[in-house]
Amino acid sequence: MRIYSLDLMKIVAIFLVIISHVSLYFMNRDPQDFGVLFIRQTGQFGVAMFYMASGYFLLNNHHEDQFRYVMTKGFVE
Repeated sequence: MRIYSLDLMKIVAIFLVIISHVSLYFMNRDPQDFGVLFIRQTGQFGVAMFYMASGYFLLNNHHEDQFRYVMTKGFVE
């Protein structure tokens, strides 16, 4: 089952993260430029968006022991 709104959220988040990485080049040239700092912080928000979208799929289940499920999901499968 695909949730297209979460796919769109991940696409936007990936784009923001790429912009954040590219902005590092411009920060090296002029570290006091407010526009570049704003773009950098917006890109950092993309990281949080991506984690939220990924966490939705990790925690969207119907298990009794949620903690055990989260801790073993990556290691058992």
